[in-house]
Amino acid sequence: MQKFARRCVGFTGILLLSFNLSYAEQGGAWNAAYGEGLALRQEETGADFRQRLNDLVDDMKQKRQEEAVVAAELSARYMPKAKAHDMDGKVGIVDESFEYSHGSKAFDKLPLGFSLKSKYIGLDNSTQVKLPAKMTAVTAGLEATLPLFSVDKTYLRIGAYPSFFGDDWSFEASSFRTPARLFFIHQPQDNLIFIAGVAVFPRFRSSVFPIVGVIYKPNEKLAFNLTPDRPNISYAFTDKLTVFAMGDAYYGEFEVDKDGQDAILQYKEYMLGSGFTFKFCDSVSMTFTGGSTFGRYLKYRDSLGKVNVDNGGFVEFRTEIKL
Repeated sequence: MQKFARRCVGFTGILLLSFNLSYAEQGGAWNAAYGEGLALRQEETGADFRQRLNDLVDDMKQKRQEEAVVAAELSARYMPKAKAHDMDGKVGIVDESFEYSHGSKAFDKLPLGFSLKSKYIGLDNSTQVKLPAKMTAVTAGLEATLPLFSVDKTYLRIGAYPSFFGDDWSFEASSFRTPARLFFIHQPQDNLIFIAGVAVFPRFRSSVFPIVGVIYKPNEKLAFNLTPDRPNISYAFTDKLTVFAMGDAYYGEFEVDKDGQDAILQYKEYMLGSGFTFKFCDSVSMTFTGGSTFGRYLKYRDSLGKVNVDNGGFVEFRTEIKL
């Protein structure tokens, strides 16, 4: 009778949420009314926060004061069938999501972000363990960025994410959860940012996770984004073409139907890959990623069955539109 899915962890362990400051859910800008300040155009996902480093650093340098940012992103990841470990059968996985975000400033000063996200995970399962045909999620997010009293170049980011996660688009009240997070942003230099904080997932088996990361851009082409979820190193060949190497991890808990009863299904995976991002214009970009997956399993929390999926490959496409 409980569900909720959660994503993210980075190179340094299971860290939830990903720092997404130009991706698809929450936009905002810090303006000079708060002092020398940091210009953050933040577009973040609901239960995670993913980030485009180049946009963040550019905003910091230019101290943009946009009144609003609207963004949408569609992504699809395909993982071909792979054998199950120590049992007959295979499992194939398709992961699709759509995100919308709208960022603005309250009272012309306080950056606020609102987001909506839907997620679909399709399972093609031929093992002896009964698994749902799909897992689904819907998340709304609300975040705000505040100055940290008189501490120079330091800010506080807080957010809450009411969510439903299950195996159908008709969600029950029992599947409702409200994860939250709080983290600090410190910018000692124009091209260097540190983040640290905590994410809380009530009524999960593991309900508290640290948020730790660093963002560094030594020059206009090279960027290090070592934050939770999809940490990456990227190099911009041109204004339109950027290549990168990345890592990612996912952990989710979904409330699903198991033989007529509600059960919690846990899904975990790790990924390593590389790819490129191509910007068609300032508003539209496309990203292609390919690589390998490992450490995957689908497990019922109450010992109702577990499937360990062998290592395999994946391909992923993302399209982003910003207005």
